[in-house]
Amino acid sequence: MKDITVLIHTSGNRIEEDRTLKTVSGWVKRVEFVRERSVKKQMVKAGWVLELKAGEEVSIPLKIELRELTESADISRYEIPLVVNYTDVWKKGSPGRECFYRAQRKNK
Repeated sequence: MKDITVLIHTSGNRIEEDRTLKTVSGWVKRVEFVRERSVKKQMVKAGWVLELKAGEEVSIPLKIELRELTESADISRYEIPLVVNYTDVWKKGSPGRECFYRAQRKNK
């Protein structure tokens, strides 16, 4: 299992949160539900971080791609192209956002 922490930004909608959780369970090290965006920097100390909003899903091809990216020492951030499900039809969403990145280690 790769050292990936998933931060799921809660929406208060349990169905959306469960939907997101199902797509990341089993292939990441940790899953955290967060309410505040500023909390994330204090929570994750090392490894990779994948930020998702409740209701977002990670496809199987994207899981494979993200796991391969963790092997690269040259990459510290990755922009993920988004697709959105509108009434069971997948369409290109807004441009990708950098939601997969290496956590910054704090110097002591």
